[in-house]
Amino acid sequence: MLEAFNFRVILEYLPLYVQCFAATLWLSGVSLVGALLVGILACALRLSRWGIFSRLAGVYIESIRSTPLLAQLYFFYFGLPSLGIQVTEEMTGIMVLTLNSGAYLAEIIRAGIQSIAFGQIEAGISSGLNYYQRMRHIVLPQALGVTIPPLLGQAIVLVKDSALLSLISIVELTRAGQILTSERFMPAEGFLTTAVAYLIIYSSQCHLRLDAEAIDFSRSLLKTGEVIMWGFYFKQLIDTVPFFLKGLWITVTVSFPSFMCGTAIGLAWGIIRAGRGKCLRQLIGMWVNLIRGTPFLVQIFIVFFILPEAGIELEAFPAAVLSLTNLAACFICEIVAGGILAVPAGQSEAATASGLSAYQQLRYVILPQALRTILPPLVGQYVLLIKDSSVVSVIGVVDVTRVGWLTVPRIPEGLMVFGLVGILYAVICYPLIRLSNSLEKRLTIETTRL
Repeated sequence: MLEAFNFRVILEYLPLYVQCFAATLWLSGVSLVGALLVGILACALRLSRWGIFSRLAGVYIESIRSTPLLAQLYFFYFGLPSLGIQVTEEMTGIMVLTLNSGAYLAEIIRAGIQSIAFGQIEAGISSGLNYYQRMRHIVLPQALGVTIPPLLGQAIVLVKDSALLSLISIVELTRAGQILTSERFMPAEGFLTTAVAYLIIYSSQCHLRLDAEAIDFSRSLLKTGEVIMWGFYFKQLIDTVPFFLKGLWITVTVSFPSFMCGTAIGLAWGIIRAGRGKCLRQLIGMWVNLIRGTPFLVQIFIVFFILPEAGIELEAFPAAVLSLTNLAACFICEIVAGGILAVPAGQSEAATASGLSAYQQLRYVILPQALRTILPPLVGQYVLLIKDSSVVSVIGVVDVTRVGWLTVPRIPEGLMVFGLVGILYAVICYPLIRLSNSLEKRLTIETTRL
């Protein structure tokens, strides 16, 4: 495959990639600024003493966290025209990225503020500082150091998430790969070049710390502003619920084996990453950074379209499971490695002095303590994996997102159709989010209210 890699075609399409590279940075930058503003506002409301504002902010945050970005994108893209609101694809994409990342940034900022010991605030009060002075001189300077690394991490996630905008025909990096592939029938050149471009963005940020039908579907087929038809369409939607439930079952059957296999592989990789074998540690680290630095949409295109050129033929379902398993393994690897490294070195030294072997140290001393650090983000990663499974719809897997996309031409009310899709995802994801929050609270002693 690599012997036939045509660099001349890459040079020919280089101006398009440069244009799309700039478009990706612009879309991501505008969305990030908006997400910061939304996140700060949502965090302030979430920590407010006014219960109604805190609950409203909580509903917004949990709604975003419980549903996949692709479903949110389709919800606004197909839903706004049904209300008679015409918005350009670019504005829709920026709005969705802003609202999605804003919810996560709100939680990051909230966690940073709540990490400040309450004694610090009491000391400020006893010193005669007013609310503004306490926030400016005590809380925010300390919280800033805690929140900057995850804020940069969320910025990377936002840039990768912008790849999904290609599915509504926004011309950005992933769309450039789709254009090259469709015009020249060269998926290796198209999507590998796209992956390299995303890795360039990922590397620069780290230093600071499909199918064709889905693309060509037009919103012009949707009805606009015919509210009187909602009752009729709602009845039709109720009739299609069994198909949505079948799609939900496909989502579960794709996700469950993926996170089971991903957990087993990620656990093994994480132990190696936290160990002393330099060569294996670096090899796994390179692969993990490669996967973390590219959008999942690009990864699944590579598996589905490029592996056949190397003689590996995969149907849509196994390609989806393979891609999700690899994605889960890479992120779980970092979670496990971080949990192991968080255990004080003195524990391992004491185990060695007690005559325990390396395996016994890992089983009886290291892992039991690391588990408290690993469990909350591990459950959170399962939620992200279920939401990421929505992307497999672009290669023809008939999951719940795909069922929603197929339903829109028959029931042209995007708000109802993808609202139902969001509810079905929330049914699966919300209990896991509550479990993750519960596990996290067991490690948190004090909280801060604004």
